[in-house]
Amino acid sequence: MLNLLTSPKIYYDLIELPTTNSPVPEEIRMNKKFFPFFKDCIGAIDGTHIPMHVPEALRAAYHNRKGGISQNVLAATTMNMLFTYVLPGWEGSAADSRIFDDACAINFAIPEGRYYLADAGYANCDALLVPYRGVRYHLKEWGNAAEKYVLTISSYVHSHPSPSGHKHTRNCLITGTRSFVM
Repeated sequence: MLNLLTSPKIYYDLIELPTTNSPVPEEIRMNKKFFPFFKDCIGAIDGTHIPMHVPEALRAAYHNRKGGISQNVLAATTMNMLFTYVLPGWEGSAADSRIFDDACAINFAIPEGRYYLADAGYANCDALLVPYRGVRYHLKEWGNAAEKYVLTISSYVHSHPSPSGHKHTRNCLITGTRSFVM
């Protein structure tokens, strides 16, 4: 099934990479928790493991960190759940960041000045916005706090309701936006 969905005949009819001129997603533009903070965000990117059967000789490479045999598939989506990129075929043992680097080397282009939200399995760079490492956060702590305070940090503007600091708040914003997508 995965081979069918990613065949060139179907893939290029269903999937389209965003451009610099792609509009701000309505899910961001219409939500005061996210706009204007995420106005340059295209969507979210993550890897997902799909269970599979492989010959005995290949099983070690396809063992994932949870002990199963899987294929790691990189997927990028817009905020309204449309796929913008899919790269299947990587072994279950492959790290998300390694697959992302390979995708960028092959054909995954992120427009200048735009970015995707990603989890901590990726490195923070111009093309990806990831949570700070080592900062604990939970979505239930976030609530309506985005409307209370505004603070400029680095090149991003983040709300700041949390006593644990701006890193916690940034992580909550990223996670809240990602949970909206993924």
